[in-house]
Amino acid sequence: QKGSAVSIKRWDARRDLSQPGIVQAIEAAGFQVWIIGWPVDLLVWRADKGVKLLEVKTPTKSGKRRVRSDQQAQDAFIALTGTPVVKTSEEALRALGAIT
Repeated sequence: QKGSAVSIKRWDARRDLSQPGIVQAIEAAGFQVWIIGWPVDLLVWRADKGVKLLEVKTPTKSGKRRVRSDQQAQDAFIALTGTPVVKTSEEALRALGAIT
C-alpha cells in the first residue's frame, strides 16, 4: 500500500510447517488457540492455565531452531516476555503446563 509505514515481507505470511500439528495437539488438550502471527505465533487460553503466548518454529534437520535475519524485533519480544519457543507438540504442551 502506498505510503504505508508497515512493511510486510513475503516470508511473514508463511506458517511454520510444524504449526498445524502443534495447534491440533494444544486444542486436543482443551486449550483455545488463536493464530495471531505477530509478535509471536499463538495466543493460547485454558481456564486453569490462563493466557499464554507461544512462538512456533520448524526445526532444522539437526533439530535446532531455524533463525532468520529479519527476526530481531521478535526475538527481543520473546526475551522481554519469556515467551516459549516450541518446535514440537510435546514442547508446546510442556510449556503450557499440560504435561510434565
